[in-house]
Amino acid sequence: MRRKAPTRSSRKPQAPSAQPIEVTLDSFNQDGRGVTRHAGKTLFVRNALPGERVLVQLTACHARYDEGETLELLSPSSDRREPGCVAYGQCGGCDLQHLEAAKALELKQQSVLQQLQRLGKVQPETLSAPITSAAWNYRRSARIGMNQRQRDQQLLVGFRRRGSSKLIDLDGCPVLQSRVEKLFIQIKHVLAEETELRHLTHLDLHLGDDSGVLCLRITRPLNSALIQRLTALAVELNLALVTEDNDGQLAWLYGCAEDLTYSPYAELKLHFQPGDFLQINPEVNRQLVARALEWLAPAPGQHLLDLFCGLGNFSLPIAASGARLSGVEGSADMVKRAEENARSNQLGHCQFYSADLSQDIRAHQWYRQTYDAILLDPPRSGAANLIPALAALKTQKILYVACNPAALARDAALLAAEGYRLTQFCVADMFPQTSHIESLALFQPQRR
Repeated sequence: MRRKAPTRSSRKPQAPSAQPIEVTLDSFNQDGRGVTRHAGKTLFVRNALPGERVLVQLTACHARYDEGETLELLSPSSDRREPGCVAYGQCGGCDLQHLEAAKALELKQQSVLQQLQRLGKVQPETLSAPITSAAWNYRRSARIGMNQRQRDQQLLVGFRRRGSSKLIDLDGCPVLQSRVEKLFIQIKHVLAEETELRHLTHLDLHLGDDSGVLCLRITRPLNSALIQRLTALAVELNLALVTEDNDGQLAWLYGCAEDLTYSPYAELKLHFQPGDFLQINPEVNRQLVARALEWLAPAPGQHLLDLFCGLGNFSLPIAASGARLSGVEGSADMVKRAEENARSNQLGHCQFYSADLSQDIRAHQWYRQTYDAILLDPPRSGAANLIPALAALKTQKILYVACNPAALARDAALLAAEGYRLTQFCVADMFPQTSHIESLALFQPQRR
């Protein structure tokens, strides 16, 4: 009997060779790895830069590509630099500290433009200057893990290791804002007197402009002595202190929610709660909002639609221009806070709606209105399902804020098929020291 050939899905990945190989890297991909060709396949190499010759240990072999780690730099790039963090390469956070910051931004922008051209078949008519910030001490939100190791009861405080669910113990993080850079050491000191810590799982940090909150995730109530020590730390850092239990219930131990604010633009102040989504980099966010306003140019008498509006990060600056604003968000709690933020900033010409934007939107009352422009800031999955409905509104401007270049490229192709062209584009370096890049893309109808 003739045997049936194995299907592609039944083929197991080949075991990588134990023998290191020498390669020269040709380019750079969207996740920060060097790229070359070897043995007829594409090879992705971690910690390798374009132009470098390196000794590589293969770590995974697939049907069409292989993966590897740099063992030795044989001919380093002039763009290479010493990482600024002692845990770099072990921590799962930053992945581009070995690359000079300006060159990293150049390569990230190049990667997005290549994806727009290759996947979206579009090119921007105008390429604007990138939006940037300080390369260190920029981050205002983080989830800090805590774990008491079983073998020796040592408390680990830090982030997850690269490619692992396990924690790496840290004393600090140089990309966190300077006022909390040593929070890891301070937490260890506060918890040093506790013998049983497995009821503490992680600490969420959220910083406003002059405020912030430490939200401690717990599986059972804290004892009074620990509450006292944690409160003293919160007072020292000028941060509120909250616990969150298994049911998601918050208990305020110090401070209050009304104190948590940040400004996305000019004199506006937005209130937020623990767990609300905030853009990680406040300086880049302010510039991003300002450029969105510049490109949209909202004016009194106009009506704009903001999809995935959140707390009102873009909505309220648009409304402050005098234009009418309709904002839509999936979370009813976020809609409530957007409404509260509009009231506290005395912006009466805003309407906010809760809707599942992953579904067909055409039956909603807010969709059946006339809009002069649309802004959308979707999650990493993008907004492919929305494009036909948005194009049917025939607005003069669609401004897309993207956190995933591949999703943007796909959606840009869909907009082009609906008769829109990419008129202005820029990248925003929201996460320096990482391969992550955000983009701002303005689409307008094709010229007749």
